[in-house]
Amino acid sequence: MKDDELKLVVQNTLNSPDGYKFVQHLIEESGCFDRSVSFDINKQYYLQGRKSFGDYILDLIKTCDFDNYIKLQKERIN
Repeated sequence: MKDDELKLVVQNTLNSPDGYKFVQHLIEESGCFDRSVSFDINKQYYLQGRKSFGDYILDLIKTCDFDNYIKLQKERIN
């Protein structure tokens, strides 16, 4: 997918109430805000992979729709 097409998809998804909730759910489930550490190396690799995917989603949102990125961050704090 081209960059400009991806930007439109992200914006359209976040502008839909259901799309916004879905993205919010993906971010929460990814654990990208969780700072816990596991001493089981396999579990740690698994957690890092999930966090990396969540970070990728957040980076896309920050790049494509900064206003919704700020909104997500504010809601997370509350």
